[in-house]
Amino acid sequence: MENELLRNEIEQLKEQLAWLRKQLYGPKSEKLSNIPLDAPLLPCFDFGDEVIAEEKKEQISYERKKGVKKDSCKLELPDNMEVRETIHELPEEKLIDEATGEELVEIGRESTDKLASCPAKYYIKRDTYVKYAVRNNPLSGVIQLPSADSVLKGSKFDESFMAEVVTAKLAYHLPFYRQQEMLQCFGIKIERQTLSSLFVNLGDKLEILYNEMKSLALECRYLYTDDTPVRMLEPGSGKTREARMWIYEAAHPDVPAYKVYDFSINRSYDHPFNFLKNFKGVIHGDAFGAYVKLDKDKDNASSPE
Repeated sequence: MENELLRNEIEQLKEQLAWLRKQLYGPKSEKLSNIPLDAPLLPCFDFGDEVIAEEKKEQISYERKKGVKKDSCKLELPDNMEVRETIHELPEEKLIDEATGEELVEIGRESTDKLASCPAKYYIKRDTYVKYAVRNNPLSGVIQLPSADSVLKGSKFDESFMAEVVTAKLAYHLPFYRQQEMLQCFGIKIERQTLSSLFVNLGDKLEILYNEMKSLALECRYLYTDDTPVRMLEPGSGKTREARMWIYEAAHPDVPAYKVYDFSINRSYDHPFNFLKNFKGVIHGDAFGAYVKLDKDKDNASSPE
């Protein structure tokens, strides 16, 4: 009888060993083993009646600041922005409490702010000049105020529209065909060539202002400069070539900086030489050879950095 029990125990241990080998080295399977739940374990898995002591738990309490829920929309507005307020009030007939018949009184106000926009508005600016004459004396002629001065005499465009075209072209990089399409949304039809001619004529008129800004910039002790390549449509060829746009920035203390641009068809040393020929000070720029040569020029006191 005892031998029979030992043989059964050995068979069970063999089955357990075979199952463990299969788990370690054989293909995995989700099938349950036919080992009885009350079968004895191998020595390494036999925990006996020992009870694993529970780990001691220590309760720790602390305080932390409750996070403030941040608005997902980050928006910064200037303090002097115009505010258009709409007051929403109950109509007069609703100012009586239905239950008691008592009159409602105002106890406070609650406001919500939203950023709004007003689309661009174009209008015709009409200047009408009243004509005068001496009664019963036609030979005295017609008397009226002279026409108001304009940047472009005889132009159909007001200076406000001119400024918008220039700002859109240079500050917002909107080509004239895009400006043309935007104006068409307001029913305004204008040729791109007209916008281009307006831009060129304004450039000629503003050259005196450009020269003044250039002179003020060159009077400063420190000058920052850099250049960048731009594509230029070569007249007559229908192809583009690489040209250069130079920027020179300088400022006197406590005043806005002057930013003066200069265009050239190439990156020849002659262009910065001609622009900086009257400059006496320190140049901040890259290691472009023209600036290095300026530093070594005995006739020029500029010192590139």
